[in-house]
Amino acid sequence: LEDTIEELQNEVRGLKNDIVVEQEKAKASERQFKAKSEELQAAKRRIRAVEEERDSWNRKFDQTLLDLERESMSKGDVEQTCLRIKQNTEAFDEMKAGLERQLGEERSRNAELLAELNKPREDAETQVYIYTSLGEVQTDLSYQYLENSMRLNEDVGRRERLDALKGASRFVE
Repeated sequence: LEDTIEELQNEVRGLKNDIVVEQEKAKASERQFKAKSEELQAAKRRIRAVEEERDSWNRKFDQTLLDLERESMSKGDVEQTCLRIKQNTEAFDEMKAGLERQLGEERSRNAELLAELNKPREDAETQVYIYTSLGEVQTDLSYQYLENSMRLNEDVGRRERLDALKGASRFVE
């Protein structure tokens, strides 16, 4: 029995040694777990920082994309305005050329008409014989008599005849 006790005690000592070794292993594993946990926490912090940086870059990208679209629209508007101005300028130049051509034609026509109007004049003499004959002529006094005549004043169409008679006394110089 003593042998068995001793054997058991040896076995208990061996088991205690095994427990101590296992405890050391457990402590080492626990230290490794803490180290890995700290590494994991550090990695999570780095991930959060990278995610924040990624989000910041995404916001910058979205803003840059929006600015690019706005500038593209502005550029398109400017290009269309420039094209419209170019077309208007070409149409204006064509109209201007046509009007200048017309102006040149009219100026040359004016010069021709002016040349016809301003013909050189020279003094010339002619011999004329005027034939005269006697005839009856109404004077202004006879017109006054006719205006004071009752028959003319009361007659139908008097005003028309009176205007015709008055018109007969107008002379053109």
